[in-house]
Amino acid sequence: MSEKRQELRNIVAAGIFAALICIVTYFVKFPLPQISRGAYINLGDTMIYIVAALINPVYAMLAAGIGSGLADLLYGGGIYIPATVIIKGVMGYVCAKIMNRGQFPAYIIACVTGGIIMVLGYGLFETALYGLKAALASSIFNLIQLAGGVIIALPCYFILPRINKSAGKSQNI
Repeated sequence: MSEKRQELRNIVAAGIFAALICIVTYFVKFPLPQISRGAYINLGDTMIYIVAALINPVYAMLAAGIGSGLADLLYGGGIYIPATVIIKGVMGYVCAKIMNRGQFPAYIIACVTGGIIMVLGYGLFETALYGLKAALASSIFNLIQLAGGVIIALPCYFILPRINKSAGKSQNI
């Protein structure tokens, strides 16, 4: 396949995956108790891990950042959009880099690392915005998000070879 054609496929894949991340983040969510001030657990992180296993790091970064940022826009969390684009983009990039090794242990490490990036990223952002006490309180819910995203993503590893095969890819996953 020509280099330009592959580049176009990567751009299209990143766009489709950004839309999927946005949709899953926005529509598949589980509200947390009232004390969380509207926080919710979603499956967006799980989608980021799946996408990171399927496409190269740069496009995983773009899909994760744009898709998650759009979900914040739809949810009405405008103040979070810049932080989300950066945090989730870094998540996608780092996860894809780690997953490039293709084995299940690398997939687990990538998912956990991605979750840690999310918790620390939002912790820093919320500390700057609301102060340390509020950020620490919010981190509890982000840790729940981390656990949920990783737990749901782990079984997905075993369907990734079928997805790659149907897409005509010969990746090591």
